[in-house]
Amino acid sequence: GRGLTAGTFHSICLELLEKTGRKPALADDGVMRETAREAVKTAGLSMSAGDFLLRLTRYKAKGSEDALEGNFRKAADFYQKRLEERGFWDYDDLILETSRLIESGEISEELLSPFTYMLVEEFQDINTAQYRLIRNWTRGGRELFVIGDPDQAIYSFRGADADCFGRLSREWPDLTVIRLTENYRCMPKILKGAGAVIEKNPGGSRTLRANRQGESPIRLVLSTGETAAAMYAAKEISRQVGGLDMLASHEKGNRLEDREARSFGDLAVLYRTRRQGELLEKVFAQEGIPCVVAGREDY
Repeated sequence: GRGLTAGTFHSICLELLEKTGRKPALADDGVMRETAREAVKTAGLSMSAGDFLLRLTRYKAKGSEDALEGNFRKAADFYQKRLEERGFWDYDDLILETSRLIESGEISEELLSPFTYMLVEEFQDINTAQYRLIRNWTRGGRELFVIGDPDQAIYSFRGADADCFGRLSREWPDLTVIRLTENYRCMPKILKGAGAVIEKNPGGSRTLRANRQGESPIRLVLSTGETAAAMYAAKEISRQVGGLDMLASHEKGNRLEDREARSFGDLAVLYRTRRQGELLEKVFAQEGIPCVVAGREDY
């Protein structure tokens, strides 16, 4: 186990650079935003520091800044020069500089020897600069194994390249593709409903086979906003554990004897953002529904 190299793109790049005698000081968010504000003001751009940094990251993610023009080019040059004067690198520079040093031979083959067998996970989230880095890391290696799901590629606004799987197939014609088609979590109707949505994405048909059997209907609820959605979740939980109001009691299938008895411990609500979780917790408290929030302290 001690022989393994494991980490993020950035941490491994930092380790490699330090082995070449370079000791980049990474700019934190405060330094980057302060420098970005100076750059935007100097170049006369009408955008926030955050928008400037996001746009610059997208350009760097492509592995090249050639497309920068006009006042934005002026701001980008100021930003890079100002960071350099203060002795800082940003995270994108770690990726670009490591690739440059490998390609120029300044990072030796000996330093690349740990990359004989390389595994990259969440491959759908990589950008062009990171793809170039993977190619550089593995050019003397024996095997590359990547795992990911193109249907979960949601970070294009940060420069993630959804075509990374297609590019890999084109550049490695003898690539072996292993598709995980058996699903152990969902019933057939859930997979069929999800498949009908996902197949709108490019890339052909998807095959998922349900290991579990049984048929539960899918209900789609359209709400007017976050609060209404949270209230719906609370009312539905109350209904399923037996707390029926007069209106619900007249609906078909809502008689207690028609339904499987459930307790609060049988039910879970999945949500995407922390704000949604806080809102659900607030509404549940108002409705007297006990809940446990998983993963609250993960960060």
